[in-house]
Amino acid sequence: MRETPAGTGALDKGLTLLARICDAPKPLRFVDLLRETGMPKATLHRMLGALRAHRLVALDPREQTYMPGLRTLEMAQRAWDGMDLRRAAADEIRWLGEKTGDTVHLAVLDETEVVYVDKVESQQPIRMFSAVGKRGPLYCTGVGKAIAAFLDDETRARIAERLAMKRYTPNTLASRTAFLRHMEQIRARGYALDMEEHELGIRCAAAPIFNHRGEVVGGVSVTAPSFRLPPERLEKIAPFVVQAARRITRNLGGRSSGDPE
Repeated sequence: MRETPAGTGALDKGLTLLARICDAPKPLRFVDLLRETGMPKATLHRMLGALRAHRLVALDPREQTYMPGLRTLEMAQRAWDGMDLRRAAADEIRWLGEKTGDTVHLAVLDETEVVYVDKVESQQPIRMFSAVGKRGPLYCTGVGKAIAAFLDDETRARIAERLAMKRYTPNTLASRTAFLRHMEQIRARGYALDMEEHELGIRCAAAPIFNHRGEVVGGVSVTAPSFRLPPERLEKIAPFVVQAARRITRNLGGRSSGDPE
């Protein structure tokens, strides 16, 4: 259970409320927030008032629903623009998208999930539904597995203990033991494949990105419907994914394990 530092209870409640509004798939009414947060009515009113005053939350007067405010979007954009990884990867993910013709994702690790921080859209008539800011499970997405495989042993083992191991498809890894064994295979190969493990009909090839200390800091992937990525084509595009990941690594001042001395 997450601990709240002493003296920050009100701040914690406000941030929790903001996160609930931002993470909601659709704008929420006051009664929805009352039910989901468990806050007293007066407290919830005060919190929403403060968040609105700072433009972090907006109220739709017609629907009486709450949504992320413009200040939230401004802060998110500034944070994304300031990420070294996104700057280092911009040209390379564009190159990878042109080379393969499919959707390219750039992602980072956040506890037991990956967060997509940039994307190059496919020009194919049938496209992937994905978005910057979207999350995915670490253990059954290509980019998540590519990152996890190159974490240090202690970190990877600690994360494995926290994995829910939900079966999204019949191909999803079924246990933590299988997950850790699979990580060794990825490390030996240098890249990860998602063979319809998170979504049926979707396949992916992904590779890790490292910083100047040799630590894995993200991953890049090519994703497409399975009819466009049969196993033989996956194996053909995987070297391009690895090449893009190594270029991003070098742009960050790092060096991949496969790079020459």
